[in-house]
Amino acid sequence: MAKKQSQKKRVAPPKPTPKKKATWLKMWRFGLSLIALLLYVNTIGHEYALDDAIVITQNDFVQQGIAGLPDLFSGDTFLGFFGEQKNLVAGGRYRPLTLATFAIEQSIFGGDPHISHAINALLYALCVWIIFETLLLLLSKKVKRESAIFIAGAATLLFAIHPLHTEAVANIKGRDEIMTMLFAMTTLYSVARSVWENKLFWLIGGAVAFIAALFCKENAAPFVVLIPLALWLFGKTELKKLILPTGILFGGFLIYFAARTAALGGLGFGDPSLNLMNNPFVKLVGNQWELMTFLERLPTILYTWGKYIQLIIFPWELTHDYYPRHVRIYSWGDWQVIVSLLVYLGGFGYAAWRIFNRKIDGYGILFYLLTFSIVSNLVFAIGTTMGERFVFMPLLGLCVFGAYWLERLYRKLPWAALGFLLIALLADSVHTIWRNTAWKNNKTLFLTDVKISSNSAKLCNAVAGEYSQMATAQTDLIEQKRLADSIIVYADRAIEVYPSYANAWLLRGNGLTLTNRYEEAIQSYDQALVYKNNFQDAINNKIFAMREAGQYYGQRNEIQKAENYLQNALALRSNDIESMRMMGIVKSMQQDYATAFTYFNNALAASRAAGESESARSSLYDNMATAYAATGQAQQAAEYQRLAQAAKNGQ
Repeated sequence: MAKKQSQKKRVAPPKPTPKKKATWLKMWRFGLSLIALLLYVNTIGHEYALDDAIVITQNDFVQQGIAGLPDLFSGDTFLGFFGEQKNLVAGGRYRPLTLATFAIEQSIFGGDPHISHAINALLYALCVWIIFETLLLLLSKKVKRESAIFIAGAATLLFAIHPLHTEAVANIKGRDEIMTMLFAMTTLYSVARSVWENKLFWLIGGAVAFIAALFCKENAAPFVVLIPLALWLFGKTELKKLILPTGILFGGFLIYFAARTAALGGLGFGDPSLNLMNNPFVKLVGNQWELMTFLERLPTILYTWGKYIQLIIFPWELTHDYYPRHVRIYSWGDWQVIVSLLVYLGGFGYAAWRIFNRKIDGYGILFYLLTFSIVSNLVFAIGTTMGERFVFMPLLGLCVFGAYWLERLYRKLPWAALGFLLIALLADSVHTIWRNTAWKNNKTLFLTDVKISSNSAKLCNAVAGEYSQMATAQTDLIEQKRLADSIIVYADRAIEVYPSYANAWLLRGNGLTLTNRYEEAIQSYDQALVYKNNFQDAINNKIFAMREAGQYYGQRNEIQKAENYLQNALALRSNDIESMRMMGIVKSMQQDYATAFTYFNNALAASRAAGESESARSSLYDNMATAYAATGQAQQAAEYQRLAQAAKNGQ
């Protein structure tokens, strides 16, 4: 008889015990928040950058600390910076709660950017934690616990590591995005628990969190729809049970809207700006800027929608600046516009179908579409073509969509799904940490991003400004000239995009002054004054250029040229001390000592009237001593030489 082959029994792997499940869950919670924190540790040593000036360093109300809180809540967000109510962008801005945190930090820490960067990183880690908890709560009502943990964990991980978030976290001003998301997700979590556990406490907490989210940024408004929809889709909550929480959420929105209306002195929906730097959808007709029609601006808007999707999937070539004309004006003949339109129409149709069938991925797409709508430029003007920070909240929806399908892949090919997550973790983490370095300060940010946004008038102007500061501080004349050439290059590029850019004309004049092209510099300052009446910086720099020209030609013994420039400077400002002093020198060179002494004495009187110190008058005393010596007045020459020496010694 043949021996029967022994068959090994398949032994099923032991099911994880509740204790092991709890440990695994804790690892998810702790690990995700830790990853989020570690990604931005290298920002803690950074300085202030970009719009931090508007909301922190040059905001009068924030600089007052806690004492400035009433003013922060009673006016436009830009009021503390400009000193007057300015509707720079249509609709105004009312986001006082985030600025209130900056004011409190000012009182406690004295405006330390390192503390503020650390707080941003901690808030981001907290935001990631509440996202995971909220998704886990929702998904646990819909799918098995293991699937819920995987989808919630994968979605949160993809969100936490995404390089697009660097603008919101690495820039202190971006805290409004973090806090809005933090409070909005807390609202969703709290309302869900209140309905599913029938506890009023959670509903009250959710209402408070929602109002806080709105007071951070109006982007939380779509949650009035997203929260009831989530309760219906994930928990199959009856419609009648959604009436109270929906009413409370809508009431919270009305509270915010009333406060906003009072602070802005009305609805805030004034006429759209005709300034290209505050409204990219204007066109130059002749010499006048005019608003584009809806059909003219729509193709460009649609293009940016597709660009957002591209950046979410392939986040390369990131930049903080999408101002005109980094994104050019598109037409209906551009294929990118048509593709983008089809993608969004398809996405909306797919979401509607999947939501009708209560599917998770449909909710993810709708979450993206609704939160994106408020920053899409279709409903409200956002003041620029697009911006990476604007998809901070919408991105979560697509992460949920991706995690849903990744979990389905995990069931069949676990190593493929886990391998994808590992690659994403490594690639996005490295990219995020590297991208953070650009946000160290304005200089690193502008000089890094201009390589990408080379057609942005705003960024080219900012880079010209940075080179202007570097050139002014440079003592090596050869290096100064090189930096000055860079000022001119970037200012010219800004002007090419935006011919009436007053500040770019100003900076162009600065570069030309440093390269001794004084007549061109003066013409640039004149252009700045054409586009901005009573532009004091342009007036001051024009006078400075004339003085520099006077000195330049005086040293080359072209006395008449020197005199002409200095006379023009005094025609602009008759009491300009330095121009009078230099005119005294010119008259001395012409041996017109009587007129020279008149200019010197007038300069001396103006200096004393202005309250200048004695040390500031040392050059003037030297010039007067030289003039007196040339006229044979030795006693007076000796006296002014003594005054000059005393001034130099600080006596």
